Amino acid sequence: MTVLEWSGEIGWELWTPELRAQLKASKGDDLTIRFSSVGGSIFEGSDIFNMLADHRRDNPSIKMNLEIKSTALSMGSAIAASPVFDDVSVEQTSMFMLHNPWTFAMGDFDKLQTQADFLKSARDMFAKIYSAKSGQSITDTIDDMSAETWFFGQEIIDAGFANRMNESVSSAEPAAGIVGIGQDKTYVLIAVKAKFQEMKKRQKELNEGVEFDEERAVACLKGTSNTKIVSKSKGDTNNSNNPEDSTVKTKADLIKELPVVYDECVQEGVQKGIKDGVKMERERVKKLADMKAQDNYKDIPEVVAVIDKAMIEGDSLEDATTKMNAAMVTIMNDPAKARAAAQESPGDIQGGDQNTPVTQTKRIREV
Repeated sequence: MTVLEWSGEIGWELWTPELRAQLKASKGDDLTIRFSSVGGSIFEGSDIFNMLADHRRDNPSIKMNLEIKSTALSMGSAIAASPVFDDVSVEQTSMFMLHNPWTFAMGDFDKLQTQADFLKSARDMFAKIYSAKSGQSITDTIDDMSAETWFFGQEIIDAGFANRMNESVSSAEPAAGIVGIGQDKTYVLIAVKAKFQEMKKRQKELNEGVEFDEERAVACLKGTSNTKIVSKSKGDTNNSNNPEDSTVKTKADLIKELPVVYDECVQEGVQKGIKDGVKMERERVKKLADMKAQDNYKDIPEVVAVIDKAMIEGDSLEDATTKMNAAMVTIMNDPAKARAAAQESPGDIQGGDQNTPVTQTKRIREV
């Protein structure tokens, strides 16, 4: 049995060429994929979906199992609903979400209509996949997608998207606080949706200035893959459009055939990453400092404590906002707990170019 760990954003951490290499390395063994993804690129996700189907066709007698570890959201849930898997299991804290495909669009009405038509066709395609897996009608499945429907733990099994719960590491009965066993899902949804919004923001940035690829969209809807990585060395005058005529097709080929070019690309990327990272960190801290200075937050020590901690731990503005909302809920429901959390604040932290940190005496807010 080969066990693979597939975790991350599709089209960011999860890429078809790397995953295909892992499948090839399994050499026809029975397969268990431990999977967790908030979703990502519909194109890359479709490639992964079809790659799994290819692996099943190439190895019809093997067992292919999927374990949903944390999340299977958006495109991630479509992959998890693939019919290639003989067994799909979940954890007590697993989350599964299906919704309509989305994209970021710009252009005239013809361009926007083309993308709208593609998204509707993609919705219908994924609705058939979800429906076949769950046994629910396509009409009801489309309604669930339009409503952005979430399932937790046992609910994933009850909805037909998994067939069993992974065995607990403890023989004790599961605690009532575990998601799907009586816990209010509000807190969990707030945190997970914040991560999902980060993914959407990153996908928007990746697609800025990129023309809508109609050819790839058609291939996606037809269930085919046309995403081979093909590069040519500098000075190559061969105008052939046949990918097989090119020498460099993967990162491994680039390292082998053009190591100097590869090293230059890596160094350039590292330097740009450092420069961009410093800029982004300054902007992040300034946004949090500006938020803390707002009149409706600065006099609430519980909220100030959350923002101070967010600055130190590297939380984004979105993550900090999510935690602030949770803190406000705690203030209303359990004032004593909120006060205790505020006392654990690292102290007042200034943003921007302040040279002298200011220590602020925390005032307990009566609720």
